[in-house]
Amino acid sequence: MAAWLRASYGLHSGAPLIVNDTAAHAALGGRYEAFRGFAFYSGHYGRDIFEAVRDGHQTVTNFRDPVRRLVSLYNYFRFAVPDSETVRTHPAFGCVRAAKALGIEAFLLSDEPAVTLYTRNYHVRQLTWSGFEDRADLGAAKALVESMSWFFVAEDAEASLIRAAEWLGRPVPPIERLNQTSAHGERVEQLSSAFEEAVRDRNALDCALYDHAIALVRPQITLNSRRA
Repeated sequence: MAAWLRASYGLHSGAPLIVNDTAAHAALGGRYEAFRGFAFYSGHYGRDIFEAVRDGHQTVTNFRDPVRRLVSLYNYFRFAVPDSETVRTHPAFGCVRAAKALGIEAFLLSDEPAVTLYTRNYHVRQLTWSGFEDRADLGAAKALVESMSWFFVAEDAEASLIRAAEWLGRPVPPIERLNQTSAHGERVEQLSSAFEEAVRDRNALDCALYDHAIALVRPQITLNSRRA
């Protein structure tokens, strides 16, 4: 979505990468002053970075059904991240190592902190303060979403792009799907009903936030309609 937003704003560049994993987050320790002054920021960033660099900026986020997102995360970590010495040893890649070693049920039900950091209510924690910290406030996350000029919901792309056109004041092109994982038939496509419910229970806050986003994008859609 970053490339799409750059094109929509007529921008050709933005801020350099700030953080992309737990190690970088810990190393910076909230010291983001050096990254101020850019017109555009994109990445797996939380509210902590936004509050540190904001200067008239608008926030945008990307929603995907929480279970579908976690299945995609597992496939990406397991099949798309190349094996290397860094992946095998660096503390930041603990979740990747778990995905490569475990079946999807063991992975998504793991209570290892390196795994749950990515697999339990990540989006709410990201919009509360940081996806790399264990702080989750659903009310604060909902309020931030409500303050956004626009956000994208993958399962309701058409309505999302209608809202984008209203926000930008002109027609907008579709958002291209990127980072699709190819695994030669090995990738997980869906979960059993019972296991899916277990994953939703462990991500109840993210599911509630997703339902809230769906209701804001297209109010006539009933909550949890994706399960119908």
